Amino acid sequence: MTVLFVTAPAFADSAEDYLHSGVAKAKNGDIVGGLSALDKAIELNPNFADAYFSRGLVKSKKNDLKGAIADYTKAIDIQHDYFQAFDSRGIAKAAQGDLDGAIRDYNKAIELNPSNARPYSNRGLAEFNKGDLSGALADYNKAVELSPKSFQPYINRGIVESTIGDTKAANADFITAIGLNPEAKKLIEAQGYSAKVVVGAKP
Repeated sequence: MTVLFVTAPAFADSAEDYLHSGVAKAKNGDIVGGLSALDKAIELNPNFADAYFSRGLVKSKKNDLKGAIADYTKAIDIQHDYFQAFDSRGIAKAAQGDLDGAIRDYNKAIELNPSNARPYSNRGLAEFNKGDLSGALADYNKAVELSPKSFQPYINRGIVESTIGDTKAANADFITAIGLNPEAKKLIEAQGYSAKVVVGAKP
């Protein structure tokens, strides 16, 4: 009697598996491999909002802003309350110079998640670049309120305060940022502020 041995088929990777693989590859610097895995995740599940969002992040990383915006938009079309996609699309639009479009996306991100500091900081930067210093200051105030242990909002607010001539407040924010993270000193100086100004001494 002949006995036939049938090998059970291996389980195919799921869309979620490809998503995790793509994110990990991109994080480790393998952009091409990351995009390939995310493409496969979307091929397996064309309505996978997280895969479109993640692919958008990778495309942004390789400066494919048009492609990134298309992916963020697809993620939003699938999941209308995807606040991270609105925020990230705003960043990509701002990088393209579309500050008004960026602000509209930040507004929606804030509407969806008003307790997250990130879109306030991003909107503040767009407003600052448009010359709306009062709007930028208000948004950085909110970002500091929501995330008081993050050093970047203090730097951003300090720059606005310095721009409007409030040197005392700017120095206080720069000092706070450095206290939270000593590396902030380099970032502040990279913006054109001297170390003497940062520590509050006379230039």
